[in-house]
Amino acid sequence: MPVCGWVGKAGVPLEVKGLLMVGKIAPRPFLLLHSVHNSVTPTEESIEMFQRAKQPVELYSPSEIDHFMFHEENMHVLQIVSDWLVRFFPV
Repeated sequence: MPVCGWVGKAGVPLEVKGLLMVGKIAPRPFLLLHSVHNSVTPTEESIEMFQRAKQPVELYSPSEIDHFMFHEENMHVLQIVSDWLVRFFPV
């Protein structure tokens, strides 16, 4: 579920709404993926979300990819997500 973006309902910027809501995600696990060299979204936004979130929360910042990490079929990112899913949602 994306928690930030441009503008949501009633003209409230979604990045503001995301920052307000991120602390309410716990006790559900929360995974943040934000590339270090992101050409779309500043890294500081994910860092602030990470700081406001409650445990369990994890932030991964791969350096070898851009914002569109899933379009690049990056095996490192896929492994991060896979490991996280297995850890928090075992079958």
